Amino acid sequence: ENDVESFGLNDFNKNGSISRGLSFGNNQDLTVNSNLNLQLSGKLNNNIDVVAGKMGYSRVEGEAEKVLRLLKENNGYLPYHDKSDPEEIYLFFAMSKKTFKMTTGNLYRERKINFEEGGIRLSKV
Repeated sequence: ENDVESFGLNDFNKNGSISRGLSFGNNQDLTVNSNLNLQLSGKLNNNIDVVAGKMGYSRVEGEAEKVLRLLKENNGYLPYHDKSDPEEIYLFFAMSKKTFKMTTGNLYRERKINFEEGGIRLSKV
């Protein structure tokens, strides 16, 4: 069985990279460098969201492109808003409600979307 599945992480979004390198010079010892960049997101259960990786608003930069793409694919309107059920948001966007609210707030401030009573709409600007 796969290690990821044995920890119950098969429903998680996973992204990352591993890099290794060597550093040396005239007056320097040989040094081995390693770097691990790992981002995880998903639900452990109905009450606990896990998002590991970028923190705060740096996380929503990539999510904004996803929301804009989904809006364009759905004729500029999506029936999700700040009062939507967190599970519905997660199932459609693959992001937590907190990330959704931060992302749509940024898009609104950038005048890329508008909030309507039943959802969000792509701005005509």
